[in-house]
Amino acid sequence: MADNPKAAWPKTPDGTTDWQYVFEDPAAGFIPLIAQAQSADALKMIATVILQKLFSRKNDIDELHLHIAHLGSIIEAGGAIESMLVQVSGLMREIKDERIEKARVYVERKRAGAAIDRRAGLLWRIDKLLEPRILIPLGIVFVMALSGLVYMMLQSTLGTDTDTGAADVTIEIEQPADDVQASPQPSEAEQPEAETKPILVLFQSVRWPQVSQYTTDKPQYYSVVLYVKNWNQKVEICRRLPTVMDRFYSSFSNAMPPNRPARDAEIDALEKEIVGAINAILPESYVTDAAVARYGTREFRIAPRPPYCSSPN
Repeated sequence: MADNPKAAWPKTPDGTTDWQYVFEDPAAGFIPLIAQAQSADALKMIATVILQKLFSRKNDIDELHLHIAHLGSIIEAGGAIESMLVQVSGLMREIKDERIEKARVYVERKRAGAAIDRRAGLLWRIDKLLEPRILIPLGIVFVMALSGLVYMMLQSTLGTDTDTGAADVTIEIEQPADDVQASPQPSEAEQPEAETKPILVLFQSVRWPQVSQYTTDKPQYYSVVLYVKNWNQKVEICRRLPTVMDRFYSSFSNAMPPNRPARDAEIDALEKEIVGAINAILPESYVTDAAVARYGTREFRIAPRPPYCSSPN
């Protein structure tokens, strides 16, 4: 796959590059190719060639240097070759997920642009209304109508007995303090504890199944949202983002069917699987719950921009 030009890479039905196939195909994908490295030098060479192939445009030079520096830090840290393979594979999957998300956004914008073009024939009418010879008289008429409406509302609100109403208000406000009974205030022990809302952690979309089989059943995109108690726990999860994404795919592999849409019970089981898998890599059980949603549903929520681990405002 690394020797093929980008134009020869497989495409999705939308016309964008099938990045899941490019990275994960067992026979020719980038990540299985990396897994064949037997030494740190071979691993660095193979991964560098792949990065240069992925970031070959002039505008990609800064991002290419950033990823090569990340790769160098993994190799220079030393350790077992198996550990290096896991870390470099995690780096490649981050790039893969970013490419998939960019392709999805591109397709949505393309469809939105086509819809705008279909409505373009009506825009000339709006331009006509914005001409000064039409806009100024319309503005004068609107201001006069608005002024009349405000006057009528004031008249209906004030009425003819304005003074009597004001006197009633004064008498009610100036009641003696002795006649007013203060409502009892609950003691500190009786006051309910303030409920702290959980913090949501959003990630990139997850495609399942990973490897496209080019059948009538197209792969689906899912969002995974984790719930934690405080901000420090959210930061700790984001520090382990590559490992967290790998655990997501492992959980999907354990709980989701590879050849048909998942049932609600299977998604419920997947959510429990994800909670256990993520808590297993943390110092404590930070994750209290997880939510998995299909793309196109109201519950679908992702982090659309780097570092792809964020919380909604």
